[in-house]
Amino acid sequence: GEDSSILDYPTLLSRLEGDRDLALVALKEFCRSAAESLDQIRHLQKEDLEQIGFYAHKLRGGAENVNAPRIALRAERLEKAASHEKDPEYVERLVTSLEREIGLFLDHVKHL
Repeated sequence: GEDSSILDYPTLLSRLEGDRDLALVALKEFCRSAAESLDQIRHLQKEDLEQIGFYAHKLRGGAENVNAPRIALRAERLEKAASHEKDPEYVERLVTSLEREIGLFLDHVKHL
């Protein structure tokens, strides 16, 4: 069954006027940039919250573009935590949660 909380594919398709090829291109592009942003977040020192916030913001925008609500939500939480300089352990937990969610998404997209 479709898990629309991971990816709301019907909404994405209707936004792209039913163009499946375009949807797949958009999803592949997001997968690539999400993995890249996640790498950046992982490599940043936990102290560099401003940069973490920047990449989380980028991820959130990308996730909203392809109708991936669970990634968008977690990226937004991380962005807020980074901008409010929450403690590093909390930020670390959010990063791990975001990482897991992106993993699920990548797996989900493979089976489309």
